[in-house]
Amino acid sequence: MKNIIILFLLLYVKVLFSQTVTEKPRIAVLDFSPKNVSVDTAGMVSDLIRTEIFNTGLFQVVERTEMEKILKEQSFQMAGCTETSCAVEAGRLLSAKKILVGSVGRLGTKYLISGRMVDVELGEIEYAYSVYSQSEEEITQAVKDFVINLSYKYGKKEEENFTYKNSTSQLQKKSSKTSKTFFEFFGGWSTGTLNLKFYSPEGSLTKDSIGVVGSFLDPFISIAWKKLKTSESYPAGFRIGGITDIVDKSFKIGIDPSFEMFYFSRTIVPQKTEFILNDMPYGDFEFKDDKYYKFYCIAYGLNLSFRITPVSFLDLYLSGLGGFSVNISTSDYVMQYNFDSGTPKAPSVLWSPFGGYFGAAGGFRIHFTKHFGLLCEARFISSGAIQERSIDYNSDTDITDTVVSKNIDIVAGFIFR
Repeated sequence: MKNIIILFLLLYVKVLFSQTVTEKPRIAVLDFSPKNVSVDTAGMVSDLIRTEIFNTGLFQVVERTEMEKILKEQSFQMAGCTETSCAVEAGRLLSAKKILVGSVGRLGTKYLISGRMVDVELGEIEYAYSVYSQSEEEITQAVKDFVINLSYKYGKKEEENFTYKNSTSQLQKKSSKTSKTFFEFFGGWSTGTLNLKFYSPEGSLTKDSIGVVGSFLDPFISIAWKKLKTSESYPAGFRIGGITDIVDKSFKIGIDPSFEMFYFSRTIVPQKTEFILNDMPYGDFEFKDDKYYKFYCIAYGLNLSFRITPVSFLDLYLSGLGGFSVNISTSDYVMQYNFDSGTPKAPSVLWSPFGGYFGAAGGFRIHFTKHFGLLCEARFISSGAIQERSIDYNSDTDITDTVVSKNIDIVAGFIFR
């Protein structure tokens, strides 16, 4: 009686085990046909597909060497076997339940991988799918996307970080629908001009107070110079923003907003130029050294770029930029009230947090990898500030400095994604 019970239990376990454990379907992947690519490239893609399918754990994959041996013994020509009837014949020779055939082609700069899964027993295509690769370097990722989609078809649950784009039957990462973040650091060379005006609403300007000499009489309301030559400077800054593609075809078009901060300076150099007294042209004026007026600007604001990517490694862009600035002015000649001595003195230092700027830029980026590249950019920037200085203890606004800088910058830098 005891032996009968044990035998019954063994039979029950065997039946239960046979029901819960199912054999993986045997699959063969024929070499994909090359279309406008080399045979080696197509063979590499086929090997990658075999490896990725094996890693899913869903199939028993026929090894390439075993497949070639069996088909050679049967005098079967594997190259160019893309038709369903040919695939079914190869599958039967390999004792495979399913067989994957396809092609690897190049369209412009893109690579297209197309595959079809054939049910050997039914002789029908039960799955077809295509993926694109923007460049040869991205083929590995395209193969992974291809096999992920295949695994969803044959039992693997869809992962949260992937979705389908039904219009093209192409697997897309969800992250591709959102902006990618980038960082840019740049520096370079700058040239430009400076407009400078001193103004006193009380009409109390004097030559001594602003450190100039001339034949005109004191006091006066304003004195100004336009398009003053300045020394070269070396701007530097950074940007952080997002990359958003609005057209994604053989070329890309995008709009890339970013926050930027940069620094530059302008120093009036020795020169002879016309000056304006009380808003009327008056005569010539000579700056004898480069210590009369220096203007420093730290600007921060928005940059909006319109970008075209004709090839995967190159961006061409035009940008509009604008924002606010913090400004500092120094002079060895213009006076400012000194609280320690109780008198106006030079040199002077002024600062103002209420400046502004706007401009335009254009340039290109070259990407060496997905995450690193170089940029080169030409920029035109106009910035301005109004600064107030006190000459007398009883007044905070004896003199107003109005400064307008116009720069042409050539910068280069690094981009990180």
